[in-house]
Amino acid sequence: CFRLFCLFVFISEGGASVGIIGGKEAAKHSKPYMVSIRNSKSHICGGALIKEKWVLTAAHCFPNINGPITLVLGAHSLSRRLGSEQVFKIKGYFPHPEFKSLSLENDIMLVKHTQLDGKAKLNKDVKTVAIPKKKGITAANTKCNFAGWGTTEDKKLSDKLQELNLTVIDIRKCNSTKFWNGEVTKEMICAEGQPKTAAPCRGDSGGPLVCHKGVAAGVLSFSAGDCKDVFKPPVFTAVANYVPWINKIIGHSSGSTHK
Repeated sequence: CFRLFCLFVFISEGGASVGIIGGKEAAKHSKPYMVSIRNSKSHICGGALIKEKWVLTAAHCFPNINGPITLVLGAHSLSRRLGSEQVFKIKGYFPHPEFKSLSLENDIMLVKHTQLDGKAKLNKDVKTVAIPKKKGITAANTKCNFAGWGTTEDKKLSDKLQELNLTVIDIRKCNSTKFWNGEVTKEMICAEGQPKTAAPCRGDSGGPLVCHKGVAAGVLSFSAGDCKDVFKPPVFTAVANYVPWINKIIGHSSGSTHK
């Protein structure tokens, strides 16, 4: 990505290089909306179940993907099945029509899954997360939580779901010359980890920034090359700005594959 560091995992012999830094293991199934998006069985991005048939993630998560893509719901471990998992193939995916791969503007995507019964079975381990009901701003100093399987300090994907608390940063501060220097738009949210050196990273793209007592306010889009750079905090696509588009896609989709 141009001047930016997209946070999905590039599948290669060398593997991923960095990840959720300074997080902790989440309690099993405490984030029942989390989705592991996998390409040829390898985790590449996170996502959030927002409807029984629909997952919200980042548009940049599907760049020139080869091999089958699956959505795994109800997971805690990437390597060990606990009996709670539900695995789905993709029926269709819908990146925002104005997504720009260089600047990562409008970096948001809806993925529709399919199964014999057509939708996920909601239970204590698999639940949807709410999205904003209308357009609005996530105010500075809002306390949020993020979870993902991104790589950790040992430079490998985390086998267990990790979580991290973050605080939203004022957009003017985030866009100052000391920080992102104008690269952040009004359709984005900046948030810093607690502590500031803690941050999501590669493999965490597409995961939800959950604020306001359980509302997915953001979708992880990008960070700096060094995910621990306190002057380049992680940036999320602000979901509230896309509520009309989300409702339109979900309401009118025939489920056909976008590409």
